Amino acid sequence: EVPTYVKAGAIIPISLDGEAGKTIGQAGNPYLTLGFEIYPAATPSSQVFVYEDDGKSLGYLKNEYALTEVNVQRGANGATTIQLKGPDVDKFPWWPVLARSLR
Repeated sequence: EVPTYVKAGAIIPISLDGEAGKTIGQAGNPYLTLGFEIYPAATPSSQVFVYEDDGKSLGYLKNEYALTEVNVQRGANGATTIQLKGPDVDKFPWWPVLARSLR
């Protein structure tokens, strides 16, 4: 096992396809479900944009890519709110189904 250190406030995109721990050599494979490991911080908010393209064509050179925005807000009462803003799925039919995971 390798210890992993994560900064508070980090939002880490992960593939939810396949078995946990069986990811060696899978980075180049397309995924069907995208999740996020979210590590809330004491600060009120954190944000990340996830870039995605079809992974096959040169369409990204013609601005054929999608951005998914993830916002995490921590309220004064300690409650955490997660907002996910994905691209228009009609414009990006290859875009995966999103799943949210708070850890």
